[in-house]
Amino acid sequence: MKVLKGYVRNRFHPEGCIAESYLGEESVEFCSEFLQQCSSVGVPKGPSKLSGPLSGAKLKSIDEEVRDQAHLHVLFNNAEVDPYRKAHKEIVEQLWGGKKKSKKWLQSVRRT
Repeated sequence: MKVLKGYVRNRFHPEGCIAESYLGEESVEFCSEFLQQCSSVGVPKGPSKLSGPLSGAKLKSIDEEVRDQAHLHVLFNNAEVDPYRKAHKEIVEQLWGGKKKSKKWLQSVRRT
């Protein structure tokens, strides 16, 4: 009885709430049982071959400066980032363009 009382969300229509919640629970249970019986497409059923560590793996740590250079290289050579770079360039030029600063200084501000 406690389970059925838990289904009631609207005290003015308890029968409808109970029926709706029960139907939802039964539907989810049916789908979960059905999906267990189905075979997935493109996913192997056997154990994964990559369960253990890869042989010959070597860890290498790099400095923050080298990491930042690599990230900047990827960002500057990615076409998806170009609109954001252009918008940032416009904002920097609006903020600092009128202040007698050199273009080299503006470029250094844009890279930070």
